[in-house]
Amino acid sequence: MLLKFANFSNYLRRINPFYWSISAKLLIVIFLAATIPMSLTAHNNLKLSLQNLAQSEFDKLEVIAVSNATRLDQLILGNRLIVNQIARNTDIVKFLAVNSVIKEELFSKVEKSLDVILRSSSDYDAVFIIDKNGICRASTNPTFIGQSQSSQDYFKKAIQSKAAASVSFSVEAASGRPELFFAHPIRSERGETLGVAVLEIQGSDVWKAMNSIRVDSHVGAFLVDERGVVIAHPNTSYLYRSLNKLPPNTQKELGANNSYGREKIDSLELPELAEAIVGTKQIGHVSYYSPIEKTHQIAGFAPLQTKSWVLGVNKPKDIFEAPMRAMIWQNTLFVLMVGGFAVLVSLLLSHQLIKSIRTLIKAGKALQRGEFKPELLIKVSRSPDDLGRLACVFLQMAEEIKIREQHLKSQVQNLRVEIDETKKERQISEITKTEYFRGLQKKAQRLKNRAKTKEQTESAYFQNLQKKVKDQKNRFVTSR
Repeated sequence: MLLKFANFSNYLRRINPFYWSISAKLLIVIFLAATIPMSLTAHNNLKLSLQNLAQSEFDKLEVIAVSNATRLDQLILGNRLIVNQIARNTDIVKFLAVNSVIKEELFSKVEKSLDVILRSSSDYDAVFIIDKNGICRASTNPTFIGQSQSSQDYFKKAIQSKAAASVSFSVEAASGRPELFFAHPIRSERGETLGVAVLEIQGSDVWKAMNSIRVDSHVGAFLVDERGVVIAHPNTSYLYRSLNKLPPNTQKELGANNSYGREKIDSLELPELAEAIVGTKQIGHVSYYSPIEKTHQIAGFAPLQTKSWVLGVNKPKDIFEAPMRAMIWQNTLFVLMVGGFAVLVSLLLSHQLIKSIRTLIKAGKALQRGEFKPELLIKVSRSPDDLGRLACVFLQMAEEIKIREQHLKSQVQNLRVEIDETKKERQISEITKTEYFRGLQKKAQRLKNRAKTKEQTESAYFQNLQKKVKDQKNRFVTSR
């Protein structure tokens, strides 16, 4: 347990910046100081550039959508004028208004008029006339004659229309071919509805006009009707499927009419796109994810003026972001290069710095052991920077320490002598204060006194003897 705690403590010390070496700290600080401002600036510039690029791309797609929608509007308006002219043709009006005898005489004229219109454009598939009961009376396609068209959506809309021609879209169940029907009511001079003039156009030919304006191969146009069902798209997997789930009653109605050539309209699960464009009256753009293509897409869209349809132009988001990603990599590489240069500079600086610091550390340890030599710091002290001044201060400090050390040694020597004398006096005092020493001192005094007395006795004896000798000498002299 203690070993684990010690290992954990060592790990904390390694990751704690306070325990890092100066070179590591200097390296990190210089690297961050060089890269963080550049990274923030580059990020901000790239963010603004990406926003501007995205807005520019959205604007471009909107322009393409508006252009294609305008061309489609022009096509619809042109065909409306054609069907309007058919409905106002006097021979056709008379053909539906008069009795059957005269009608037979006018039939050939009506057929010629319809045939002329059919040959005027390669987009036209058929031109025919329907009476007010829904029976086809004349057609460029003989198979239509005598057939009832009363259940068709274009007939219902036209027969109820007051003035303008209606436009209807349907898909032929057998072939799956998309068709556009332009229908206009035929009225007599008194305003009585006599029937309907119909112009049939192949939808595939019409959709070609949608992609007439393209910037690159990645841009594609699509068309959504008023229900949110895709009726034109370069990717056939999108065709005749709703952008989002349809309400049950709408689904039931479309299945009964078989308007799109199928009983059930599947959903593409594109709620963002559906919310943005279905039924819109404004030009705009949207970003969304396509589960079919499994890519993020951007789209510009514009509503048609002649029909409640919306034309969209989409493009994979990755395509227009590719240059920006390249720019991001270039900026990242440049930041890393600058960071690498900063690291190299910091390594050179830290190497010189650490070398000088290690010299100072070595000199400090030598000073601690009493083995300091000024030659260790001569080279460092010549540097004009702070480390050079620090080395000079260190040399001065070492010199002062040496002088103080010598002075302290002298003081210690003197103090040691004083301490020895004091110690001797203390020891003598301790000895003289003992009873034994006092007894010895008394004995010595007695011996001294005894010796002094003996010395005095001997002196008196010799003096007396000398006196006697002197008296004998005097007597001897006197006797002679």
